[in-house]
Amino acid sequence: MTQGNLFSQEEPPVVEPAEPAETKNAWRALPPPPVGFGEKLGLPALHALLLYNRGVRLPSDVASFLAVDERLLNDPWLLPHMDEAVDLLGKVIEADGAVAVFGDFDVDGISATAVLCRTVTELGGRPIPYIPNRMAEGHGLQPDAIEHLAGQGAKLLITVDTGTTAAPEVAFARSLGLEVIITDHHVASDDVPKDVPILNPGLIPLVGEPYPYTSLTGAGVAFKLAQAACERAGQPFPEHLLELAALGTVADVAPLTGENRFIVGRGLQLLRKSGNTGINAIARCGDIDLSSLVARDLSFGLIPRLNAAGRLDDPSISLRLLTTEDQAEAAELADRLEAMNNERRRIADKSVREAEEMVSEASLHEKAAIVVSSPDWHLGVIGLIAGRLSERHGRPVVAAKLIDGNMRASSRGPEGINVVEAIGATGLPFLRMGGHAQAAGFTLEQHHLSDFERLFAERVAEQGSGSGADDTIEYDCELELSAVNHPNFEFINSMAPFGRGNPAPNFITRGVQVLDARTVGRGDGHLKLRLSGSGTDLEAIAFGMGPRLAELGSEIDLVYTIDINDWGGRRRLELKVVDFRPAS
Repeated sequence: MTQGNLFSQEEPPVVEPAEPAETKNAWRALPPPPVGFGEKLGLPALHALLLYNRGVRLPSDVASFLAVDERLLNDPWLLPHMDEAVDLLGKVIEADGAVAVFGDFDVDGISATAVLCRTVTELGGRPIPYIPNRMAEGHGLQPDAIEHLAGQGAKLLITVDTGTTAAPEVAFARSLGLEVIITDHHVASDDVPKDVPILNPGLIPLVGEPYPYTSLTGAGVAFKLAQAACERAGQPFPEHLLELAALGTVADVAPLTGENRFIVGRGLQLLRKSGNTGINAIARCGDIDLSSLVARDLSFGLIPRLNAAGRLDDPSISLRLLTTEDQAEAAELADRLEAMNNERRRIADKSVREAEEMVSEASLHEKAAIVVSSPDWHLGVIGLIAGRLSERHGRPVVAAKLIDGNMRASSRGPEGINVVEAIGATGLPFLRMGGHAQAAGFTLEQHHLSDFERLFAERVAEQGSGSGADDTIEYDCELELSAVNHPNFEFINSMAPFGRGNPAPNFITRGVQVLDARTVGRGDGHLKLRLSGSGTDLEAIAFGMGPRLAELGSEIDLVYTIDINDWGGRRRLELKVVDFRPAS
């Protein structure tokens, strides 16, 4: 199907992403499906190929993948120790005991805390939330916090997004008379707590079968406990909590496959018409259109604002926002988060520039792993520094603040490298350490810094694939521009939500005519193109590629994704350029 002219004299505004796209060099096609795969699925060849590239192999898997419905949801009782945890929660609530919910200060931990606080309230209990301060307390359970919660009258302590490695702290809580439930998803680097129910899909149980899906986040595990507890209490499926679980799942960059796909897909549907007072307040404050929300909008809209409180101030601000029903309070909290997020951007941008100078001056990008540190960086942005550098250089990065004789560090890494495993394998005497494959954190005495730099790079190199920068862009298949049409776009859209584990399809088209090209946006940072091929004219936007204007000739080959521009009430197909080069 060939589209007609999609252009007018009116120019839609350029919506700039939070991070400009970077361009790459090598292009590589994904392996094609076997001959006859489309007929096997009963779908057009293009649609079958796109599903094949996202792991769909059987006709029976197509409907659940595209519908993103309850068929992707696992029975919560399959999670080891769930029965014990629900019994314990119900017993404490029935006895009018208060339930302490101890979370982490990132959005996964905050949203997971909100999920269980709402659940406890709806089951008739009294929740006492506690989110530690990043600067003063750091990650994980602390004895002072446990004592505080016991003093508030808590009879049960539930951890969310933490606790798997907190055996001494759990023992301390038990000594104060607190019952304990651990809900977490992090890797166990030490002995796990004894004699308490631990809900962690990544742990292999001593008896019975492991949980069938291991990639839940802290918010996802909290939702499974809420689901089971509501079922036991005879209450409806807690669908409204999927808004919060979706925030945590996207914030933790979990793969959008299997059960996570359902959590985020249904959560986005609910967020688009959200009745959550706080979410609506932060959307108004940040000029975020909830009605057309996609997973990327969470990553660059709601989540950075909710994260800002934990990075710079008190994370309970975000928790209060997610749980309040008072519109005036929500508006005030949203204003505070907006101001904090602006300050977070300023601090992060300055620190990333400083870190890049360190990388360049010492040629750290030539090593298997990058380690940068400074006494001047804010603790709240070291994870952002590590993430930005890892994305830019395609290798694991550790960013550390040097403080009080210690290095407090965050690590991020690309697919193919397990950073928490590499950190642990250094064998150094960490004061605290935890995380998962692509994100981890630790505290280490500063005099071990040079040893850590050497050993971490060695352990990363031993893991092999993924330890070096990979400039390859993978694409699904080659298309004529005439195949960029509404029926194909609607099918592509049905494969959303897109993210890690389920990327938006990339396509390549060769020999495309460039009818018009100009720079647009702040600092002329982007390219706006008008392209033609196979009888079809289309507009395209190339974010971050304004400086490459001179590379354009009359014909180009390009890799792109397909999107819709809704500006002016008209739905027009638009290409989002991933990379381009002169026509071959």
